[in-house]
Amino acid sequence: MPDRSRPIKTALVHRQVTRATTDKVLSLCRQHGVKLTGLLIVLTSRALAYALQARNERFTSFKAETALDLRKCIPEAKASVGNMASAVEDTILVDEDGQIGKLTNGEWETAKNITVHLQQASSTLSDQPVGLLKYLSDFKGWTLKKAAQQPDCSFSVSNVGVFEDGEPQDSAAVRFRDIAFSQSADGTGAPFNLNLASTKSDGTLNMVMTWWPGMLGVENEGRFMDDVSDRIVEELKAM
Repeated sequence: MPDRSRPIKTALVHRQVTRATTDKVLSLCRQHGVKLTGLLIVLTSRALAYALQARNERFTSFKAETALDLRKCIPEAKASVGNMASAVEDTILVDEDGQIGKLTNGEWETAKNITVHLQQASSTLSDQPVGLLKYLSDFKGWTLKKAAQQPDCSFSVSNVGVFEDGEPQDSAAVRFRDIAFSQSADGTGAPFNLNLASTKSDGTLNMVMTWWPGMLGVENEGRFMDDVSDRIVEELKAM
C-alpha cells in the first residue's frame, strides 16, 4: 500500500480521442447495442492485460467499478445540489491473444451486458450498495480499515457524459469548448480511476486517469499508466 504521509498526492495522465474516432466508435457501438461506457470498460481491461503481459504478468479477468448517477430517480433533486451517486461492479474476461481494435464476440457480449447492468442499476433506488452506509456508526474506523485493505476491484470508471451548449438565443447561455474532469487519489477504492467527459459541440472525448502513487504495485507507475492509456486510444482508432 502507498505511504500515508501528508499531503496525499494524486498522479494523473490525460488522453484525448478525436471526434472522428469517437463518431466511428459510437456507430459501431450502436450496431452491437452497446453504450460507450460499456465498451471502454472492456477496452480498459484489454489494455490492462496488454500492459501487464508486457511486464511478464498474465491476467485475463478484471473487476470494474462504475459510478452511477441516481438523480433521475429522485424527482425533488432535479434542481438541487447533492451527492446522489452509487456504484456497481462488473467482471470482464478478456482474450489475451486478441487483435487490437477487434473485440471477440464474447467481449462485445460483455460490453452489452455491462450496458444493460448500468441502465438497470441507475434506474432504481432499490438495492443500492451506498444505502448500506446508513447502518454504519463508525465512519472514521471504517474508512481507515478500507484504506489499509487491498482494493477489491481492478479499476473504477466515472463518465459524466456529454455537455451541451445552452440555447443560442439565450445571451447568458454557457458555451463549452472542451471539458475534462479528474478525481483525487482514492485511498479506499480502486487502484486507479478512469474519468470520462466530452462536449457535444466539439466531440472530443477526454480520458483522465488518476491514482494514488504507490497504489498500482508496478515499477514506474507513470510509464505503466501511459501504456494503458495509449493502448485504449490505439484500440479506439483501430476499430
